[in-house]
This record gives sequence, C-alpha cells and structure tokens, in this order.
Amino acid sequence: MEDKNKKIAEQLKILNAEKGPVSKELMDYYKEANKKQKAILDSIKEKEKTIPEISKETSLDSKEVLWYLSGLVKYGKAEHIPAKTGYMKYKAK
Repeated sequence: MEDKNKKIAEQLKILNAEKGPVSKELMDYYKEANKKQKAILDSIKEKEKTIPEISKETSLDSKEVLWYLSGLVKYGKAEHIPAKTGYMKYKAK
C-alpha cells in the first residue's frame, strides 16, 4: 500500500509541474460538495428517506439533494428504494 501511495504522490508532483496546482476556487468547490454529500449520506445512514425529508434535514434545496443523490447512487454509495406510491426513498449503502 505504501508503494502505491508513493507512486500516486510522484504522479501528482509531475501533474503539478506540468499543469500547475489546483486553483483555490476549485478546491473550495470540491470541499463544499464533499460536505454536502456527507450531510446527505449521514441523513440516510440509519433510515431510508425521501428527497423532501433529506432536504429539510440537511437544509439543502431539493434539486441539489436530487443532484447529489443521483451521483451517490451511480457510484454505489446510496441506493433508491422504489415506492408503490409517493416519493422514492433513498438509503446509504
């Protein structure tokens, strides 16, 4: 594992030398996005919830919750639970 981390560090040094470091704005964007994703996952960790319930609990706009949930489902961090009526529910994996 240590060899893998060394290789990644070396590759990052090469990329930084070629392309320059990542901008502060981009780093801030990803930091905020990760914070929102974590809040959503924490919200659905124990109990499956609908988008409006997650939105209310996290104080995020429901469109934003849907956006992040789509990515979380796509990459296997969350799953949707089909509902017979009403809103679909989501649960963290």
